[in-house]
Amino acid sequence: MMKQMNGRIETKGLALKEKFGAFSVLCASVYLLAISIFPVMYNLTGEFETMDFILNAILLVIGTGSLFGGIRFIKKSILFEHLLDLGFEKGIYARLEPILNDIVESQVAMNDVAAQLKYMNTNIDRLRDRPQSQGAEIVDVRTEIFRFFRLVLLVNVTLAVFVYLLRAYGPIIPYVMAVLFILWWAEITFEFRLWGNQSIWVWVFVPILVIPITTILTDLIYSDVVMVGVTSIVLIIYVSLYYMWSRYLVERMLPFGLSEYLGRVDKVRGGALVC
Repeated sequence: MMKQMNGRIETKGLALKEKFGAFSVLCASVYLLAISIFPVMYNLTGEFETMDFILNAILLVIGTGSLFGGIRFIKKSILFEHLLDLGFEKGIYARLEPILNDIVESQVAMNDVAAQLKYMNTNIDRLRDRPQSQGAEIVDVRTEIFRFFRLVLLVNVTLAVFVYLLRAYGPIIPYVMAVLFILWWAEITFEFRLWGNQSIWVWVFVPILVIPITTILTDLIYSDVVMVGVTSIVLIIYVSLYYMWSRYLVERMLPFGLSEYLGRVDKVRGGALVC
C-alpha cells in the first residue's frame, strides 16, 4: 500500500479488511488459549480424563498456532509493504522522477505561456479599438484626447476633494477618501482593459477595507489636516504602483529600465535550465 506525497513514497499500512482479519485471528487464538489452558493444567495436576485432555490439548495447540501465525502474518505484511515501497522508491520512482520533474516544469511553463498570451490578447484588443491610419505610426487622436480628458478631470476632482476635505469635518471624510481610491482604480483598470483579471479586485478591496479604518484612527490621534495629507501621499503611491503593475501585465513595460533587466534575468535562468 503506497502513497505518494510531495515527491516522497510513504507506507500506508495494512488495509482495513486485513487489519480486521488479523485482529480476529488474534482474538480467536486468545479465546482458544483461555478456554483450553486451564483444563489441560487441571488434567495434568488433578484428575486425568483422557478425552477431556485430548480435546483441550488440541484447542491449546490450535490457539497457540493461531497466535504465532497471526503475529508472523502481521510482521511479514508490514515487512513486505516496506520492502515494496522501498523497491518502488529506489527503483521505479528513481527512474520516473526526472520525467515527472520535466512534466511539472513543462506544466509551469505552459501556465506562464498561457498567462502571457492572455495579457497579449488584452493588449491586442486595446490596439484593435484604435482606428488604423496610413503611415508608419498609428496615432488615434480621438482616443488620446479622451484619455487626456479623463485624466485631467480625475486629477481636478481629486484636488477639489482634498481642498474641500481640508475645511470639512465629520465622519464622511474616510469614506470620501475610499471613493477616490476606487475612482483611480477604475480609471487604470479601464485604461488597460483588465476587467477580466481576477487579481485586480484585490487592489480595490484593500482600500475599501483599510482606508476608512486607518483614516478614522489617524483622525483620532492627529488632526484632519495631517490625515488628509497622509492619505494624499498614500493615494499617489497606490496609483503609481497599480499603474506600473497593470502596464507590466499588459505591455511588459516597467520604468527605470526594470523590464529590460528582468528580461535578461529570465534569459539567464532559461540558459541555466537548458544547461
